[in-house]
Amino acid sequence: MSTASNTETNTPSSPSPKTNKRLAPLLRILLICLAALATVVAIIILCLFLIDFGHFKKQIAAYASDKLGREVRIDGPARLKILPRPTLRVEGLSVQNPSWASQKELLQMQQLDFSASYFELFRGTAIIDRLYVKGLKVNIEYNGDGKNNYQFTDSAKAKDTTKAPKEKTPSNSGQWPLLLEKLELSDSSVHIYRQGKSLLDLELDLIELSFPDENSYQLDLKTTANQHKITAKLDINDISAFSRGDNFDYQLQVNVDDHQLHSEGQAGQLLQQVHSSGSSDVSIASRQLLEEFGQELLHSEQPLKLQLKHRFEKQQLQLQGHALQDDVDLAFNLQLSGENVSGEIKLNSLYKLGALLGIKQLPKQTLAINTNIDILANKQKINQLELSMPTLKAKLDGEVAEKIKLNFNLSGSSLKTLYPDLPEEAVKLSGHFSQEKQLSSLRLDSGEIAQSKINSLSLDYQAEQVPRIKLNADIENIVLEPWQDKSADSSKSAEAGQSDTAPQTATPPPNTTDTHYVLKDEALPWQQLKQVNADATIRINEIIIAQNTLSKIKLDAELEQGNLKLNANLTGPKNSELVTDLKVNQDQVPSVELYTVISDLSYKLVSNSELQSPLTNIHIDLRAEGESPRKLGENSNGNVVLTQGKGQIDNNLLGRFSGDIVAQLVGALNPFAKKEKFTQWECTVFALDINNGKADINSMLGQSDKLIIVGGGNVNLNNEKINIEFNTKPRKGVGVSADMLVTPFVRLAGTLASPSIGLNKKGVLLSGGAAVMTGGISLLAQGMLDRATATGDHCAAALASVDQLEAKPSAATKTQ
Repeated sequence: MSTASNTETNTPSSPSPKTNKRLAPLLRILLICLAALATVVAIIILCLFLIDFGHFKKQIAAYASDKLGREVRIDGPARLKILPRPTLRVEGLSVQNPSWASQKELLQMQQLDFSASYFELFRGTAIIDRLYVKGLKVNIEYNGDGKNNYQFTDSAKAKDTTKAPKEKTPSNSGQWPLLLEKLELSDSSVHIYRQGKSLLDLELDLIELSFPDENSYQLDLKTTANQHKITAKLDINDISAFSRGDNFDYQLQVNVDDHQLHSEGQAGQLLQQVHSSGSSDVSIASRQLLEEFGQELLHSEQPLKLQLKHRFEKQQLQLQGHALQDDVDLAFNLQLSGENVSGEIKLNSLYKLGALLGIKQLPKQTLAINTNIDILANKQKINQLELSMPTLKAKLDGEVAEKIKLNFNLSGSSLKTLYPDLPEEAVKLSGHFSQEKQLSSLRLDSGEIAQSKINSLSLDYQAEQVPRIKLNADIENIVLEPWQDKSADSSKSAEAGQSDTAPQTATPPPNTTDTHYVLKDEALPWQQLKQVNADATIRINEIIIAQNTLSKIKLDAELEQGNLKLNANLTGPKNSELVTDLKVNQDQVPSVELYTVISDLSYKLVSNSELQSPLTNIHIDLRAEGESPRKLGENSNGNVVLTQGKGQIDNNLLGRFSGDIVAQLVGALNPFAKKEKFTQWECTVFALDINNGKADINSMLGQSDKLIIVGGGNVNLNNEKINIEFNTKPRKGVGVSADMLVTPFVRLAGTLASPSIGLNKKGVLLSGGAAVMTGGISLLAQGMLDRATATGDHCAAALASVDQLEAKPSAATKTQ
C-alpha cells in the first residue's frame, strides 16, 4: 500500500486547495492591475478624443518662441486633436523677424488646416489627407554681412553647449516617406529682400494638388512673379509607384507670359536619383524677353523653340536637342557626368545668326564647338575647348580658378573667314594667358598673320589705382600688301588723275568775317594720359610696303603720371633714316617737345613711279606749352628746315596727296606742271623760324631746270593769318621767257582755315578758297615741291643760309 501511495503522490494532479488559496490573491491583483491599466488607457484615449490641445496655444507659442529664438504668436483661434486622426487648425499665426530686418514678420498666415492618417504609417508612409493654407506671406531677407532671416537660434542649446550633437544615420530606403492627398494654397505671397531692397515679389494665387482618379496626381499652380504671370500643371500617372520610388510617368506644362514649356517622360527612384528620361518642347518669346532687360538684339518676331531630350542614369545626364529660331539651328549633344561636362554644339550658319542679331558680314560657314570641362569645387579645368569652322580652328585648355592659366592656339587658311574685309591669308598663333591677383599677362610664343611673322610678344596689365601696361614685341616682319584695298587704291588714283587734268577755276574770295580757327581753344584731354602708366618696347626687323622696305624699326615709350617720353628710329629705302624724340610734360602747364630728323627720304616710299625722285632732308625742333591747341600754337618756339637735292618730281603727285589750294598754288608758280609729266628738279630750300607763335620764313627757294622760285613771309599762329609772297622767274639760257608766266608775283594770304591765292597782274586779284590743307607749315612745304628756279644756280647760296638752323642728330640719339 505504501508503494501505491508513493505512486499517486508523484503523479501530476490538480493543485491542492492550499495552493489555490495562495495564488488567488495574486490573480486578483493582476486582474485589478489589468483593469486599471485598461481604464487608464481608455481614459487617455478618451482624453485624446475629447481634449482640444488648441487651448494650450499660448504655451505652444511660448515653447516655439524659445526653440526658434524668435517671437511666435497665434492671434486667432487654434485647434489641435490627436484622435481619431491628427487634425490642426490655426488662424493668425506669425513668426517675427530679427531686429536687423526691414520687415516686421518672417511669416504670416491667415489660416492653416491639416489632417493626416495613422493607417499607412504601419507601411512606412505618412499620408496627409488635407493641407489647406490661406493668406500665407513669407518675407525672406539678406543683409550685407551674409546673414539671412530664416536661420534660427535655439535658446536652450545656446545656453548649454556641453551636449554633443547626435549623428544622423542616413537612410538607405528608397521609399517616398510622405504622400499628400489634397493640397490647396491660395492668396499667398513670397517676397525676397537684400539690404531692404526688393528682389522678388511672388504672388501665389493658387497651388492645388488633387487626384483626378485613384492612381494619378495633378498639381496646378497659378502665380505672379514680378508682374509675370505663371501657370503650371504637373501630372503623375502612377501614385503607388511614385510613393514607392519606382518608375513613374509624368507630364509637365508651364506658361510664363508668352513663354511655354511642355515636358514628358519617365522617372524612377526619385530620392536616390537613379534614372530619369524624357523629352521637352519649349517656346520662348525671345525678343520680348530681351526687351524687358533693355536689350534689342533680335531682328525677328518668331519665338525661340527648344527641342530637348534628356536621360539621367547612373549619375550621368545626357542632353540632346536643337535650339531653333528663323533659319538658325543650334544642335547640341552634352554629357554631364559627376563634375565633368563634355559634348558638341553645332551652328548651321554664322551668317544666319548674324542676320538674326543684326550683325553684318559674318561668314557663311558652320561653327562646331567641342568641349570637355571639369567643374570642380574650387576651379574649372578646361581639358578641351575647340571652335572649328571649315577654314579656321581655335583651341583652348587650362584652368580657371583663383589663378587663371590658359593656353590657346589659332590656325587657319583664311582670315577672311572671320570678316569679309580681312585678307584671304593664313593665320597661325599660339600662346598663353594668365591672371593672378591684379596681374593679367598675355604671351604670344610665335605667330604668323597674313605673311607677317611675330617672333614673340608679351603684354602685362597690372590693375592698380592707376593701371600699368607693359608691352614688349619682337616682330620679324610686317607685310602690308595683303591688307591694302587694291580696288580702292585704283579708284582713288583714277579720281586723282581726273583731278589733275581738270581745268582750274577761280573761286570766290573768302569770308573775312569768319572767326573759325584751325587751332581750337578747347582744352586737350591731357588727363587721359594720367589714367594709365605704360612702358613699351617694340622691335621690328622690317616693314614691307609695296616695293619698299623699312628696316630696323625701334620704338621705346614710357608714360608715367601723365608724362610721356617716346623715341623712335628706323631705316628706309636707300639708307634713309628717321630719328624722332617726343616729350610731353604735365608737372605744371602741359608742354610738348618734338625733335625729328629725316635723312634722304625718297618719294618712292609713297609712289611707285620709276622716276629718279630727289632725296629730302627734314629737321624739326619745336617746343610748345598750353592746355589747348590754340595755346600751344601761341606759345610755340623752334625751327623747321627742309632741303631737297636733284631729281625728277611726278607732277601728278601733289594732286594725289594734297588739296585744291595746293594744286592752284603749284599751277600759278609752275605753269609747266600741267603740260609735262614730271619736273626736272635741282634743289629746294625752306627754313622756318618760330618765335612765340610767329613763324617767319628765313629762306625759301625752289629751283628747276626752267624756273627759280623764291619766297618769304610769315604765318602768325596767334591769329592764324598767312602772309607769304612768291617771285617766279624763268632761268636764262633754257628757252623760257617771262611772257610764259601768268605773273611773276604770287601771294598766299588769308588764314589757316581759309587760305587764298592772289595773282598780281594789272591790279586784278584772283583768289581761291576752301583749302583742304589746314596747316601753314605743311602747305608751304608741299607748295615748294613744284617750284622752279631762275637765272643762275642759287642752290648753294640758299643751303648756306640755313646751315645754322639745320642740326644733326646726336650720337646718343642715333644709338637708341
